[in-house]
Amino acid sequence: MNARNNIIVPKNMYLRERFLEIREQIETNAKYQDLSLICEFYPSENRLSYKTERIYPSASNYKGSIPVLFLFSNPHPVSVKTGLFLSESHSRKFWVRLFESEPNIGLDLKKWNNSTPKMLGDMMLQGKYESRFIIYFHCLYPIPTNQLADLYGLFGKGTDLWRQIEKDSLKELSLLLENESINHVVVFTSAIYQLLTDASVENVKGWRNTVKIAINNHEAGQLWSQNGQGRAKAKDKELFSENIDFYHALDTHAKNWGKEMDKRYFASALDKIFENIL
Repeated sequence: MNARNNIIVPKNMYLRERFLEIREQIETNAKYQDLSLICEFYPSENRLSYKTERIYPSASNYKGSIPVLFLFSNPHPVSVKTGLFLSESHSRKFWVRLFESEPNIGLDLKKWNNSTPKMLGDMMLQGKYESRFIIYFHCLYPIPTNQLADLYGLFGKGTDLWRQIEKDSLKELSLLLENESINHVVVFTSAIYQLLTDASVENVKGWRNTVKIAINNHEAGQLWSQNGQGRAKAKDKELFSENIDFYHALDTHAKNWGKEMDKRYFASALDKIFENIL
């Protein structure tokens, strides 16, 4: 089967002189226990082989649909092992919130079972949903850890190896956007939004509350308008086209905010982003 038709794909990383150190961390530190189950080590090459996830539907099959990329920081090892983005138990409500906005799949996800990840994954890969958009899923950093901070801890943010990981990751994102003609990127992590754009610390500080207040005041659309606080062009003009807009969504930890509302803040924010894309 064409690798493009798979959500879970293999990846390699050459760790050079840090191979033994990183191998020991993965094998002995409880933070990386789940990662250890989906990776292998090749000492003769100083190579780490691991599994990662992405959803790349073929846009050529959905002419007329607007391609939109959902960009996350890095995969969770449990979701990789399960076979679908955000399929670990505390993250599944992401899919409920997504389908409260776009797309419409006519599926009751309250009845999650062992077959749900495969069914959902196939639907997203094949675009079997009603929407004006075709949605891609990508992680900037492909290495699975429980959270972004664990990834920094494993490779050492600021080290030569981390700089190489970041450089390669940005290049891969750039090529994906170019090859798939994607001009709209929805970013779910503030740290990644800051990395990609010129957004300042002040711009993203308290973003959850900023979005919540704007939605309560019926002013949310302005956040993602052309000059809005949650929409920006890329910082790196050589890697990313001026045609590309990055949208700062709510992070997935806020997906259940607003239990008293007809539609949660997370889904309402996606609504406004999609409206501005249109």
